[in-house]
Amino acid sequence: GSSEHLIQILPQYYRTDMVALTVRGDSMEPTIKNGAIVGIAPLTEDITEGGIYLVSIPCFGRVVKRLRLSRDGQLLLISDNPDYEPITVNPAEQEKTVLGQVVWVLQSV
Repeated sequence: GSSEHLIQILPQYYRTDMVALTVRGDSMEPTIKNGAIVGIAPLTEDITEGGIYLVSIPCFGRVVKRLRLSRDGQLLLISDNPDYEPITVNPAEQEKTVLGQVVWVLQSV
């Protein structure tokens, strides 16, 4: 069978330029659980510190992380699950690192 799923999204959460992706892994638990579906909107404004974004990192591919700035201005990719260490992004790589912003999460409680 096909793995395509049609999801009814509330109108205030729907945007034509949005993609929905399934999260694999527990690095963002408890905020975003393994198997949750996240809505990703393209970046239309500057990154919000503490916001959750879809980022592309070498070796890992596309992952969902919370973004913070370190004291020395480095971009940090933070997992909500404390078992995972923050990942530091080289400032030269920041432009192509952040792919979009997570604007909603669909998951069972």
